[in-house]
Amino acid sequence: FDRHMAEAGTHISKVLFVQFWLKHMSDYDAVNAVWADWIDAENPPARSCVRADMANSNALIEIRIYAARDKPRRKYRPNSDRSRLRRLDQSPRSCYRRRYGRRR
Repeated sequence: FDRHMAEAGTHISKVLFVQFWLKHMSDYDAVNAVWADWIDAENPPARSCVRADMANSNALIEIRIYAARDKPRRKYRPNSDRSRLRRLDQSPRSCYRRRYGRRR
């Protein structure tokens, strides 16, 4: 999971919620043992575990992880930069008129 999380731009300390689906509830103790070793004990996320029939009959467990990640950097958008420059070129008086209307 650590590799997949790194590819997604997040880390184990940013996990918010985990959902487990188990084919057999007898595997619950084994899942808890692995979970205790993997997760950060100081920041444990919310989790739930249910027994379910798997879409793939060979699968014993399915896991869904929700994690936060840092905001991606904004890509350069030339149109937004042009409009910002246009606003900077306008005089303070025209900005006042546009915001408040004509002076009386």
